[in-house]
This record gives sequence, C-alpha cells and structure tokens, in this order.
Amino acid sequence: MTVKQAIEQMMDSVNVTDLRVGGRVTYPLLPTLFSIIIAWCAGCNSALAAADFIHLQKDQLAKFIPGFGPCGNISHDTILRLLKLIRFSELQQFLIDFATKIAESSDKNDLQVLAMDGKTPCSIIYEPKEGQKSPQDRRTYEHQYYVTLYDCSNKMDIAQEDVYAKEYENKACIRLCSLFSLDGCVVTCDALNTTRAVAKAIISQGGDYCLAVKDNKKKLANEIKASFENAELLDDQAIYSESPVELGHGRVENRIVIALPASCIKARILGEWAEDARTIFFARTCSHDKKYNLDKEHIVRYYISSLDFDDPKIAEYGRQVIRMHWACENSLHYVLDVTYGQDMMRAKNRNYVRNALLLNKIALNTSRVAQEDYRKIDSQISIRRLKRIMFAKVDLTCRYLCKAILNLPSEA
Repeated sequence: MTVKQAIEQMMDSVNVTDLRVGGRVTYPLLPTLFSIIIAWCAGCNSALAAADFIHLQKDQLAKFIPGFGPCGNISHDTILRLLKLIRFSELQQFLIDFATKIAESSDKNDLQVLAMDGKTPCSIIYEPKEGQKSPQDRRTYEHQYYVTLYDCSNKMDIAQEDVYAKEYENKACIRLCSLFSLDGCVVTCDALNTTRAVAKAIISQGGDYCLAVKDNKKKLANEIKASFENAELLDDQAIYSESPVELGHGRVENRIVIALPASCIKARILGEWAEDARTIFFARTCSHDKKYNLDKEHIVRYYISSLDFDDPKIAEYGRQVIRMHWACENSLHYVLDVTYGQDMMRAKNRNYVRNALLLNKIALNTSRVAQEDYRKIDSQISIRRLKRIMFAKVDLTCRYLCKAILNLPSEA
C-alpha cells in the first residue's frame, strides 16, 4: 500500500461534519483537514505556521493527499475558521483510533498502565463570563480545563475530556473511563481523583486501579499510614520491592515499595473500598543531589489498589505502576509545554483551543512512533530534533502518520 492510498483510506474512515455554508466553500474539508494534521505533525503549532507550511510544501503534499488541489493557497484565517468549526468530539475519535491501533500493535510491555491527570493551558486569553461587572478580573474567566488519559506503557496520549463549569475533575475521569475497555490495564490517578465513583468506573470497564491517598481522605490516609507503622504487621504480611539505583538529572535515587493487604485496615474506615480494594502500598523515594552532595528529604506516598495482594510479585507491580504514573507529567505535559509551546498558546475561541490541543497530541504521538525508528540510528534523538527533520521531509511525516494509524511499514 502506498502512502497516498493509506491517507485515502484514513480520509474515508474519518467522520467529520462540514458546518460551512455550502455556496462559499473553496477548500474541500478532508484534504484541508489532513494537510493541517500533517502540518501539525511536522512541528507547526498555530494556524499561521500551518498555513506557511502548506504553502511551502504544497507540491509535496499534493503527491500524498487525494484531492489536495487548491489547498496549497490556503490562508491562516481559513485554517483558524475551520478549526473553530470542526466538532471536537469528531476529531477526538481520530485520536482514539490512532492510540488504539498503536496499543494493539505494541508488545513491549506486559503491564499496561494508564494515567489520568488534569491540566489547563496557562497563557490562553479567556473570555469573561457574560454579565460580569469587572471583565478584567481573571477570576471571572472560564478556564479551558481538561483531563487526559495517557498510556504510560507506550507513551501515547489516548483521549482528553473537558472539565465543565461547576464540576470536579473526577467527573471528567469517569467519562474518560467509559470510552474504553480497560481489560488488563491498571489506571492511576493523583489524590484529587481518589474517589469511589472513579474506582467504580475503572472496575466496571474491566480495569484495576492504583490511586494515591492523601489528607483529602484523612481517615483513610491515617489508617494506611498506621498500618505501615505497625512493626508486627510488617513482619508477618509485608512484601517488599526495591528499585535499582537510578542516576539522572544530577540526582541519585532509590525507590522502595511495601505492599500490605487492604484487609488490615479497619472495616469501618475502609467502608465501600472493601468491595474491590485488595492492596495498599507504601512508596518511599530517597534522593541524593550529586552537585551539592546533599541528601534530600525522603518523599513518602501511600496508595490504595485493586491489584491482587496474593500475587507474589505484587510489590514489584506496585513499584512499576507508581513509577510509570509520572510519565503523564514528564513525557506528556512537560513535552507539550516546552517542545510544542502549549503554555504559550494565545487564543480566545474555546473550540479552536480544544482542537489545537488535540492536534498537539496527535503530532506528539506521531513523533513517538518516528522516535522508535530513529533511535536505532541515534539513541539520544529528541522530539525537538525530530520536528525539524519531519518539517523538512513531508514524505516521512506522512509515512509515520500512516504507520501509526494503519501499521504501515516505514524506514528511518
């Protein structure tokens, strides 16, 4: 299958409604949309940059996108209007299909860890609420706040969901869980989303959970802490796992995880968690700063999980899951902010912002697929360097997009 045939197959499978006025349409929807997606995958992160890329590479794009035609002369205003009109839910389905295909074709990890975490872009110019007397007061603005579901095992973004006005983040987490079958997956969240509703949503979709417990669940947190301070209990039932010493970013780190059965918590404290909670974890990180030769204060965290305590490798699994959760911050949010300039985005239209954030994630997923191949040549290649390569080589950008969606073979 050629790249052009693969892109045509993707275009046939995408279901996006054209909301433009029929008599005024100059640029066909799907060829224009795919030229924008390819531009974003090549490193563009704004309508202006995408328009410049499409104009500079129009001859190359015409070779790969069926019906490209007049799209080579598209202006940034037209791209901006189009991204304001496209329904977010329809474009999101493209991302879901994208990530699902990658996960299905991957056999690198036996342990599938999905992390849910919330975020809001920092620099977006939010429109004030209607009826506010002081529109300059940023506290009256409706922020674009969303939750991401991230595949930590494959380093792929799967989906995002808006946090609506007057609701907590856990509502968006529940909606995200309902989109997928979570069989064989362990879903992690920070303490903000450690609620019975989120745990039930994960279990109902066939997954397991490992949720952080802090003082927002004070009684539960205190009881878990007391369990790990009980020397007799630790001697009789505890299972330990210690990581190898890690050296990175000027720090020497060592991690220890201890697992205990959830049944050691008093029933009146455990409450509804007794339905599916099987294990509690204690995680301690010891860190030494090499530059200043200082031992940092130990970081201690507690978790409640539905993972089976009877598994002899339970502590090792817990250590891996707890460690992998942080990929959502380090491999996703940090890269989007620093490499894709997401925190510097300046926009007012809410639907444009949703779609631009989604395009950033499609671009990052494509770069991750390319990175796997390029690491055979250069093990240290970064996403930033890949963006420059893919900007110059449109054929590679198209091929890696097709590889991710259709598992089309590609060569670095």
